[in-house]
Amino acid sequence: MPNKAMPIKAMPIKTMGLLHLCCLVVATCWVSDGSAEPLPTTNTSPISGLLGLPIMRDAAVLSPRQYSLALNGSLANNYSVASTAASSAGQALNFDGETGTVRLAAALGLGHGWEVSAEVARVSHSGGELDSLIEDWHSTWGLPGGDRQQVAQDQLNYSYRDQLTTLSLTESRRDWGDSHIAVTKLIGATGSSQSSLRAGVKLGTGSLDGLTGSGAEDYYLSVLHSSDALDGAVRWHAQLGYLYAGTIDVLQHVQRQHLWFTGVGVTWKVWRQLQLQAQLDSHAAPLHSSLRAVGTAPLLLSAGINWSLPSGWSATVAFVEDLNVATAPDITLQFGLRYQPRPY
Repeated sequence: MPNKAMPIKAMPIKTMGLLHLCCLVVATCWVSDGSAEPLPTTNTSPISGLLGLPIMRDAAVLSPRQYSLALNGSLANNYSVASTAASSAGQALNFDGETGTVRLAAALGLGHGWEVSAEVARVSHSGGELDSLIEDWHSTWGLPGGDRQQVAQDQLNYSYRDQLTTLSLTESRRDWGDSHIAVTKLIGATGSSQSSLRAGVKLGTGSLDGLTGSGAEDYYLSVLHSSDALDGAVRWHAQLGYLYAGTIDVLQHVQRQHLWFTGVGVTWKVWRQLQLQAQLDSHAAPLHSSLRAVGTAPLLLSAGINWSLPSGWSATVAFVEDLNVATAPDITLQFGLRYQPRPY
């Protein structure tokens, strides 16, 4: 087959100021009643980020006519360089850059245990600003940094190639990402425990040229469970799901289309409305490959703090580490701002 090439050109842009927005959210926090949703963690590495993997959510559904609005953002720093022998698949990748994502989500309770939700996203790829900070962190604590010191800082090079195709992004890009629509049905509730089913579709509204979306529809189904413990001081969540990934044009010969995803998280109310959160998330590898970054299931550890705000507002700040090194961004900084008024 002839080689397919996808050169990508776009106008340079500045990295989105997510860190400044994070600081603004924290600085304006006030204490109020409320409980935290699971952390809005997702893998935004260049290939896994194309998938429609949903973030974990509380299994409880909204009351009839009750609604919620959420703004979730992340800034992820990627660095992974690897290749295989030409005698096998001849695969090589270079993931060096930063990806910023802002997601706006809305949900509405329909009654009888049903809820509908939708999400739109804006995605930015650039050379970023965090390389120096991460290298200093690795150096201070004696952590492995790969070959980071051997390459220029704050550059963008997201590329994957094999014997049949080349996918590359070397100039900054900002565009709309893929959108989600989902329905959730409460299937069980006992005391402070809830279980529900969620079915959703990821619409191909993003751009494969700019690595802001796969250009295809993904479909997923998951089981959610949430429960209180220690007289309500602790609430834990779990999800297990299946995703059918639509065909990604230039990756169809190596793409995995049947993927699992799972997660477990805990929220601990440590003082009034101050809550600490920890979470583990994982999913199947996106490609058939011996390259660790795209052929091995990731394991992401998230830790964060949630504050309740007046009148149903809450804010979250968190960070995400890749425990299974190179399968996800080196580090991801997250923020979340959510509004959920009391039910009618």
